[in-house]
Amino acid sequence: MLERAWRVLRSADAARELKAEMAADATLRPWTVVSTAAGESEPRFDMASLHDQLEGVSHLVVIHNGAASLEWGVLTAERESVFGGAARVYPAGYGSGDGGVPAPIRLPHPGQNPARMTERLISDALTMAQESGVFAHGAQHHGEATAVITGFVGDERALVKLSGSGEMGTLASETTFPGVPLGWLFSEGQEIQGRFDTAAKRFLVEVPSETDEQLVEHFPYSSVTWALVMSVGRQSGVLRIHPGRNIEFVRDELSANPKDRVDLLLAPGEVVPVRVYRSAQGVMRVRMDDIDDDEVVFDALSFGAGPWLVEGRDLVEAQPEEDELLVPVDSSLLLADLAQPGNLEPERITPTRARPVPGPGLVPAIAQIPAPAAETPVAPPAKGVLAGVQLELATARAQMEALGARLQALGGDKAEELYRQIREERNHAIIEGNRFREDLRQAKADLAEWRKKGRENKTASASSGPTARQDRFSSLEQWLREEVRRAWISVYTPHERTQWGVDDTRWVIGPSFMASLAGLNDSQVRRLTKLVLHIVSGRSDDEQLFEVHPLREGEGIGEANVIRGDGALCLRAYLEEGVPQSRRLHYWHRSGSPIELSRVVQHDDMRP
Repeated sequence: MLERAWRVLRSADAARELKAEMAADATLRPWTVVSTAAGESEPRFDMASLHDQLEGVSHLVVIHNGAASLEWGVLTAERESVFGGAARVYPAGYGSGDGGVPAPIRLPHPGQNPARMTERLISDALTMAQESGVFAHGAQHHGEATAVITGFVGDERALVKLSGSGEMGTLASETTFPGVPLGWLFSEGQEIQGRFDTAAKRFLVEVPSETDEQLVEHFPYSSVTWALVMSVGRQSGVLRIHPGRNIEFVRDELSANPKDRVDLLLAPGEVVPVRVYRSAQGVMRVRMDDIDDDEVVFDALSFGAGPWLVEGRDLVEAQPEEDELLVPVDSSLLLADLAQPGNLEPERITPTRARPVPGPGLVPAIAQIPAPAAETPVAPPAKGVLAGVQLELATARAQMEALGARLQALGGDKAEELYRQIREERNHAIIEGNRFREDLRQAKADLAEWRKKGRENKTASASSGPTARQDRFSSLEQWLREEVRRAWISVYTPHERTQWGVDDTRWVIGPSFMASLAGLNDSQVRRLTKLVLHIVSGRSDDEQLFEVHPLREGEGIGEANVIRGDGALCLRAYLEEGVPQSRRLHYWHRSGSPIELSRVVQHDDMRP
């Protein structure tokens, strides 16, 4: 191993120095820390690949088992250490108080191909580097380039060919929008602009982040579009309407029912409709508690492959390989870390490499039995084909002797029986594991369907739609006021109702208003009652939830506003968007007087 290519820690003092450097680091680059296991002098990861892929992107450190790894466990927060052959990525500034948390543990098992875990570790480092701004900060050092996507390798890599030179490179999802499959964003044959890192053969596509103002240009306030759920908790979650922009939401924006939980109604990876609105603080937010079934949904943004989100395109977790088993890890790992489900990612094992040793405790020790060193066979002095055959026989004989020594070490005459027993237990575990994974897949499918029905039932009426309730009232005006009151209770939280009220003194119904509602279906009536609610409560003035502008006497932008004889201004609010002859609400507004609802009209009707 060429230790000069990465930093190596062997003492407690070296571990303390590393911790201090991490906390004071202002380079933005994360730290990839790889440990060695007990009794092993080299890391199990492909260090050459780590160095090649992460040079200039992440610091690379090897921490040896013993004094250095023990001290590192003392210096790091609980369950944030790394030891026993595992590795993880730490953010720049880790330990400074606001340096963030490290990536998950990655652990290849002894004797296994380290490629998969090495690739995951590289992905962790690239993702953390992208999020911290390493690539944006270093883009000035890379030459501007144009490339064509020639194909995709899974969800996280694309092959590109530079225009002009024909040089090949790769585009990584971690350097664009981490967590989003590249195939959702780009298409094969698409020309992309960016910068090319000639040393790493890495293409960095230009993906500027969108501000609130830019997103509202795509999705006006009160419009509905698709969002990808990134994470959920009991009372809050994170989603994206732009692949590079996380938007937090709280339970009140999903459901007005205080007993509902976000993690029971939504799951990470789901694509769901959301409404864009402006909060009382003037910040763009999203909500899901007032979306009707036939709502017009704005297409998600496109980056070349069509809308990056579409209905039904959920980000499903990759299933484990069928013969991958969860097995005990090295006894050098702490029990505290073994108790974390999903924290360690074991690779396949070969049963003949170890046998369980009885003893106390919940985790059995694993006795590693090294194969006895076999003497190098000496070829007999023969020529031609006979020489080759004799050499093969000599090699086979040496291998049989080595195998016999291993069998003797494993238990002598009972070794074969023990080996058969291990194989049977392993096969049984594989069968049970496959059955469990199938049950888990079905349970996830059932849960997703349950969540969908729960969201649909949340907004549906328990008895009948609003138009069917008209017969319960002596007049249509009473019916409308009751529908607005219902919306006030279901849409606004108790705290919001104390701020925005809807008592009858705040609004009146004009003589032509009820007749203009003829022909509206239940969904349109529900949207209308919410629109009226926001207007008469004053919330629309505070938060600009939807577009409102004065009605003008003509079509020209310089035409005078329509003003009634008593000085009231006629305003025009969007009831629908994106449909032919979308409806508008006309109403009169005069300072100090109640709102007067005038008419619901189609787009081309400009009469008050």
